Amino acid sequence: MALQGFEELNILKRRSEPFEDYFKPMLLTPAQKKQRMELAFDLEDALIIFFDYLQTTINQEALNEFADKQQLTYLIYDVVADKDYFKDEEQMNKYISRIVDETYRATIDNLAKYPNDISYDGKTQYWISEDRAMFIAENEANTILNESEYNKALKDGKEWKTWGVIPDDRVRETHIEMINVTLPIEEYFEVGEAIMLYPKDVTSYFSTGAEHPEETVNCRCACRYF
Repeated sequence: MALQGFEELNILKRRSEPFEDYFKPMLLTPAQKKQRMELAFDLEDALIIFFDYLQTTINQEALNEFADKQQLTYLIYDVVADKDYFKDEEQMNKYISRIVDETYRATIDNLAKYPNDISYDGKTQYWISEDRAMFIAENEANTILNESEYNKALKDGKEWKTWGVIPDDRVRETHIEMINVTLPIEEYFEVGEAIMLYPKDVTSYFSTGAEHPEETVNCRCACRYF
């Protein structure tokens, strides 16, 4: 999400898309897809509220990093708290801190560097647009629920996992290499230069997914547990 390269792809090729279309081809059950769509809509609403708030503070020349991040923290917390998505409160707080820091930094930095990037409506700055809110929301819904499904599989006593990939022209080479790779459930996948317990893993103890967004941003992969 924080990489300019991925954001450029979204502007030029519209990597964001209606949630039903985005989640439909994923190797998930109908119930899992429905849960992802519901979470993505909630996250999108939170991000739209935050972008509107940020636009107001910019117009008033009243940017305050601490206050602005606090506002986004409250919005994300309201979406994910009490939903049993995370292993524990510590992991939830780690996730919220990461998404808040990345979203705020990328938004402010890119508004300054690329002020002429316009969204599909032809008038809104891309970095605070509904299109970008959609792009982030669909990505983060996958991040959160991939983690939730891994934690549930552990609790249910699953012992193995298989990495699943959507075989289309959007899949990156490092993920094609992961097709049907099967490991014991607590071992880490080696994906490019990243190690992850599951696709989009950015919070587990040894994961380096957060340091390698080229392996996590817009990833539509999922694991099957057995």
